[in-house]
Amino acid sequence: MSSPSWFFPVNSTGGIVGCSSGAVETYDNASINDGIAREICQNSLDAHRKGTGPVAVEFRVEHIVPSKYPEIEALKERIEACKKFWDENGGPDARLKSLLDSSIKMLKSSKVKVLVASDYNTTGLIGSHEGMIKKNPWNSLVTAEGVSDKGAGSGGSYGIGKNAPFAASASRTVFYNTKAADGQSAFMGVARLASMWSPEKKP
Repeated sequence: MSSPSWFFPVNSTGGIVGCSSGAVETYDNASINDGIAREICQNSLDAHRKGTGPVAVEFRVEHIVPSKYPEIEALKERIEACKKFWDENGGPDARLKSLLDSSIKMLKSSKVKVLVASDYNTTGLIGSHEGMIKKNPWNSLVTAEGVSDKGAGSGGSYGIGKNAPFAASASRTVFYNTKAADGQSAFMGVARLASMWSPEKKP
């Protein structure tokens, strides 16, 4: 297995992208905690695995040491590249500046607080090895935007609720890990940042 690394797609033909997202901004400071609990639990309940016990969802807070994880340093470098891009192109607006500054400060600290949500007696995120185009639970949650894979009887169907964790993250970053009923395991981090310089132009 190769070592994990960040990949940010090139936006060579589109316009610049900021940090404002209607789906993320749906969850303001007053509703973030409720949104996280509601949306994560709903997703887990919708994925109940037949023949097992009731769905269980566990929330816990852990503290990690960034220096132990090289890809955290790589993420910090990308956020710094993002800051440089905006500083050289008119400057970021107040919201983006606050996000970038707080992200860099957090990733430079000796410990980072991480909220971990785990569920049990579920099917997991099926379809992680089917490619990024096919519509399935993994892609709908992790790689797609505005897409839902839920059928009749499921709670929520607009693909918006998955943005609640991003609203709560100081770096707009969420990691997904699954061991699914289809026998596949997968891990991926998603960072909802803004336009930045390419790796060739170092910050």
